[in-house]
Amino acid sequence: GSENIFIDLFDIQSNLYAKNYAIRALIASIPRYFIEVIAFGGIIAIIISMLIAGKTESEVITLTSVYAMAGYRLLPAIQGIYGDLTNLKFNLPIFSVLANDLKENKYKEQVQGYSEKIDFKEKISIKDVHFSYDGNKSILNEINLSITRNDTIGFVGTTGSGKTTLIDILLGLLTPDKGSIFVDSTQIDQKNLQSWQKKIGYVPQSIFLIDDSIEKNIAFSIASDKIDKKRVVDAAKMADLHDFILTLEDDYSTSVGERGVRLSGGQLQRIGIARALYHNPEVLILDEATSSLDGATENTIMESIHGLSHKKTIIIIAHRLTTLKECDVIYLLDKGQVVASGNYQELVDDNKKFRKMANIN
Repeated sequence: GSENIFIDLFDIQSNLYAKNYAIRALIASIPRYFIEVIAFGGIIAIIISMLIAGKTESEVITLTSVYAMAGYRLLPAIQGIYGDLTNLKFNLPIFSVLANDLKENKYKEQVQGYSEKIDFKEKISIKDVHFSYDGNKSILNEINLSITRNDTIGFVGTTGSGKTTLIDILLGLLTPDKGSIFVDSTQIDQKNLQSWQKKIGYVPQSIFLIDDSIEKNIAFSIASDKIDKKRVVDAAKMADLHDFILTLEDDYSTSVGERGVRLSGGQLQRIGIARALYHNPEVLILDEATSSLDGATENTIMESIHGLSHKKTIIIIAHRLTTLKECDVIYLLDKGQVVASGNYQELVDDNKKFRKMANIN
């Protein structure tokens, strides 16, 4: 019975479109009748004026036939031009949206064609970052923090505190309203954004897998003849997935099924981590990558992640705070601001809000 809700929603938009389409068709056809009245009225006026001027019947018939034939040929063309103009105006909003998208894509292609090299040797600095969606309520306010190379960093906070937005800015997916991201002394901008993004491996909460082999899912978007099998194996080992794969009949050639239906949640998540590690990124970002897993599986995966500690810069947004115990620094966000920072034990000792989130009395 609940499908009626969606049918009703569709009906509203469908009826609105049908109404506007009918109005468009009506507006496009109305001028035809006015033009015909004017044309034939003009012919009658010409006949009357010629008769008054004393023209013979043969002259009247000849000239009238010429005008009638001209009108007969011109009327459809005029009506067609008006109809086309009406169609253009009716579809102009859609065209404008598509044109803007094409302009943005063209700009992105130009940017991707060349990217200035960027080096990451010391730290990432987030300086005075502000952000709001469409200029409405502010999501981030004066965010200032630094991430030292090869440290493991945690971001925590209640829903809506700005954690994911901050990560999206760090990834270059969003542009701050104010403030900047620096890698060492280099500011991230459109000239070097692609170079910066190539240094990042990103693991989201939900991993998308194609219906293909484990190997092709780890080396995602790489052509089959260009896959580096050694890098696939190395990435699987770092994600603690290699031993499991060897137990399968076709090992790395085993099909994962549609969206990974043949794998458990933990195995699917490990493929996501291995995929992020395939390109040997300098920065690994996990955006609540284990929040949908049970506690035991999450602990096992986090052990694999912490095995990379001090070998890569790791940034973690975690649902369960216990997964951040091994972090070098944890930043606590609240209402778009960094309200506390320190390691796990320091925040437990000094911050009441953090203790409450960790369920520690």
